This record gives sequence, structure tokens and C-alpha cells, in this order.
Amino acid sequence: MTVSKNRATVRRRKFIRTRRVLIGTLITVLFFALLLGIMVSTTVIGYYLNLDIAKTYEPVKYEKQLKPILVDGIYTFITDEEFKIMQLTDIHIGGGFLTVQKDRWALSAMSTMISVEKPDLVIFTGDLAQPLGFQTGSFNNLNQMKMVAEMMESLEVYWTFVFGNHEDAKPCIYTKEELVEGIMSSGYKYCLFQEGEVGLSGKGNHYINIKNTQGLITQTLIMLDSHGYREDGGYDNIKPDQVDWYTRVINKISSENLAKHQSLGLPSEDYKKPNSLLFFHIPLKEYEDAWLSYVDNGNTENTKLIYGTANGPRKPVNYGAGEDNVFDTVVTLGSTDGIFCGHDHLNNFQIEHHGVRLSYSYSIDYVAFVGIHKQGAQRGCTLICSNPDGTWHSELSNYYQTKYKNPGRTELVAFD
Repeated sequence: MTVSKNRATVRRRKFIRTRRVLIGTLITVLFFALLLGIMVSTTVIGYYLNLDIAKTYEPVKYEKQLKPILVDGIYTFITDEEFKIMQLTDIHIGGGFLTVQKDRWALSAMSTMISVEKPDLVIFTGDLAQPLGFQTGSFNNLNQMKMVAEMMESLEVYWTFVFGNHEDAKPCIYTKEELVEGIMSSGYKYCLFQEGEVGLSGKGNHYINIKNTQGLITQTLIMLDSHGYREDGGYDNIKPDQVDWYTRVINKISSENLAKHQSLGLPSEDYKKPNSLLFFHIPLKEYEDAWLSYVDNGNTENTKLIYGTANGPRKPVNYGAGEDNVFDTVVTLGSTDGIFCGHDHLNNFQIEHHGVRLSYSYSIDYVAFVGIHKQGAQRGCTLICSNPDGTWHSELSNYYQTKYKNPGRTELVAFD
């Protein structure tokens, strides 16, 4: 009798313990399900709220907006006046519940500077998206890019972009190919991005011409995909077939200008190869070579600092870990005298190296680095003005100047 009671008591205790475990597990599952639901709902609501904001910006008021035309499949602007380009880089839109406010600040910063400066063209040099869900709350890299695209379409300003190392960084939902399809199929009227030559490494290798009313090319803006990460670690490099494509582009515009020059009956001694500018995300090793040469020797015959400084992060220049011959080809061909990149958010120098100006832009980023939203010295844009004779000048423009003051600039930043 006593044995039976003890057995019943043990079974009852086991049952109670099991029930407690099951109830605890159920509560835990329900808690995390509720938390996940809140996170997903907040992400969706936050994304669409910011998307709605992006869609409601007023069009930029131009006195006379230049409109590109397609000439043999190449977008071409025609003007005898100065052509104004704004370079924006490292936007890092998060699109998740962790970045709702920061994304709003980023949209406000970009739209304000564009509205004030009224550029003829905006070029985004990579890292529009930040699909690292643990940091942002979203892995939807296409939504992140579309937030920028919708802003540009609302502003009614022509724009294009190159990919950085973050747009398709893993884990993310969409591949680079799917991102291209998502952007190209959305009917963005002001987007001048082109996928580029079939079979060529990367996506978005394309160029845009600026011509005068005589039909002579005064400047060619060449966009290259600098890729993301190498399989063996480190950042990637521009590939040899892309360098070959770049060479073909320079030879093509040179031949076109020579033929036009001759057809106009202009003196042969006045002919010169068209100028060009290169835009991509990850800097070349020559950026660091030039900077270290300046640090060690000051300005020399081959290397001269024009403005700015190197602040990293991690190292002076975070260039591709492999080899490439981009810079040597640029010098040999003698057309490109300016290269513009992003990637190193705190670098802002322009340095002339063997006749080529190597330039960083200010970045936008409020997300990618811890505490970056509290820093202000690095945030802004680069303004590039191309003259009718093919010469150009550029300047950094910090977002926290009085001329960019707006109700959306609510963040508190330091300039230490």
C-alpha cells in the first residue's frame, strides 16, 4: 500500500515538473513569437513610413534642367555650360526596425543637399544598402535600394550608381543580378543606370557622355563595379576584363571625337583626347601609395595633396586585396584625370598622383559603424563641376552647413 502511494506521488511530481517545463517552453515560444511579430511589424511599418516620406519630396526647382538623350545606347547630356555632378556615397539604408530614425535622417540629408545644390546628375558610389539584419532588422537589400530610388524619382533628378561591397553582402535576400532586375524593371524615369556589357565581370559597368552643341565629347563619366569580397578574404578588385572594357571605351570616345573634329573642319593640332572621370566604390592601392608618399615626403613632383586627410577606419586605405592594373592603364591611356570612390567613410582626401586626382567623398552613413550617427565631420557630398573645355574642379560639402539647414536635421552630432 505504501509502495503504491509512493509510486503515485513520484508520477504526480514528474507530471507536475513536465507540465511546468511545457508551460515554460510554451511561454518562451510565445514570447519570442510575439517579439518576432513586433519586430517584423515594426520593420514593415517603418519601411513603408520612410518609403512614403521618400515619395513625397518636392521636385528640385531648376531654372533649366538638362535632360539626357540616348545616343547609340549611351545616355548623353548636351551643354556648352558647366555640368554639375554630386557624388554621394555609403548611404547604408537599413530598412529595418533598428534603423527607422537613422534611415529618415539619411533621406533628409541627401534630399536636402540635392535640393540646395541642384546637380545635373547624382552618382552614388556604392553601399546604398545595409542588409545586415542583426544590425538593421532587415535583410531586404532590394527594399533598401528602392528607398533611395524612390527619393530620387520624387526629386526628379537624374541619377546612377555603382555597387559597393554591401548591397549583396551575405546574408541578404537578393543577389546582385536580382537587384539589377528589381531596379531596372521598376520604371524609374530618372535612373540612368545600365547593366552593362553581357559577360563582363560585375554589374553596372557603364558610362555617360557630356557633349557640347557641336557634338564633341567634353567629359565621359565611367562607372565600374569594384565588387565586394574575395573568396580567400579581404576586399575584391576590378577585374582584367573590366580594364579591357574601360580601354575600349576610351578608344571609342577618342575615335568619335577625332571623327567629329575632322567633320567640323577644325585644325588637327587642336584635337585632344576627351577627358574622363572614373567612379567606383573600393579604392585602388594607389590611394594608399599616394597618401603614404605624402606623409613621408610632403608634396613632390609626382604626388601633391589637394585637400583632406586620411582617417580610416582600420588602416589609411582599405583597398582590394588582389592585384589590378587599373591605375597603370589610366595613366597610359591619358584620358582619365580624376577617380572618385567611397568605402572608407572617414577618409576625405584628394591627392594628385602621376597626373591623376584620387578622390574620396564625404559619406552619408548613420548605421554601418557604431556611433557614426553621432559624428558630423565626415557627412556630406562631393560637388564636381565639369567645364566646357573638359577641365573640372571638385569640393567637399559638409551637410551641417547653414545652407543645408532643414526641419529633418534633428540629429545631434560632434565634430571631434
